Amino acid sequence: MKIMITTPCLLGASILGACDRAGTNAAPAEHALVASAEQEDVRIEIHAGSTRAEAGEPIELILTLEAPPSRRAELHLPDDGRLGVFDVLRVEDDRTGLNDLKIAEKRRLLLSTLESGSVELPSIEAHYGTDSILRTNPAEFTIDSLIEGEFDPASFADIRPAVDDMLDSERPDWIIPTAVGGAALIAIALAIAFALAFRKRLPPRVPHEWALAELDRIEAEGPPREERTTERYERIENIVRWYVAFRFAIDAPDRTSNELLDAIQDHHDVSDDARVILERIVRESDRVKFAGGVVSPEDCRIAVGSARLFVQQTIARETEEAA
Repeated sequence: MKIMITTPCLLGASILGACDRAGTNAAPAEHALVASAEQEDVRIEIHAGSTRAEAGEPIELILTLEAPPSRRAELHLPDDGRLGVFDVLRVEDDRTGLNDLKIAEKRRLLLSTLESGSVELPSIEAHYGTDSILRTNPAEFTIDSLIEGEFDPASFADIRPAVDDMLDSERPDWIIPTAVGGAALIAIALAIAFALAFRKRLPPRVPHEWALAELDRIEAEGPPREERTTERYERIENIVRWYVAFRFAIDAPDRTSNELLDAIQDHHDVSDDARVILERIVRESDRVKFAGGVVSPEDCRIAVGSARLFVQQTIARETEEAA
């Protein structure tokens, strides 16, 4: 009986303690070294929380600069908030390990991008001495496109069966409630950690840039084969729906066409011409997906042009003014 009470509490406390340590800038042990450079007695290391993410998903980097104080070494990051195609969402000083005299500077960065495929993080620079510069090699990341799939809770293993499989068939009666209670506390702690981590998340980049880049990429593939026209048209519509989601904060990918068109009516900065274009794209896609309709390579070419025109006509005014 005593174990039934203490074990879940210890499990929950250990997870919450880990979350608390993360909040105090402790570098997670699972961060992998993705780039480094060394020159004389100056060294830069870049560790990443992951080298694979979904488009728009934050990636954490830990930049560590090692140099003796006499070198007056400093990390140099761009002032425009960008690292190549990555948006820099947040930059923080990481105080862990700074009592080590070898560490001159340590930064924690949160990055994201809406580019997809193999994406390159450019070199990171450190300046030291009079005019010396040390640069790392670029690092490669794999970014999965949002339009290639949606979050499916069924793809994640359920915690309780996984715990249950590890237990012996002759387990004592107290093990099941203990494991379930511990798993519940773990789930709660992780939910709190994720909520804190994403509370200050900023939009990763301008939505129209992403949409136009995706449309350009489809266009560059050339005309689809006759047996692939349906797939091509659905990709075009998916880009439009995700653009609407990013641009207008509408859950467009999960709405029916009628629901989407009704929701866009509430946005007065969408012209009647743009609404007509959007309706034409989603209605034609419905005909293809649900009524067995057929589209030609020429229809796909026209759809790319229509989607591009819709995006261009709905660019945020503040973006146009800044340009």
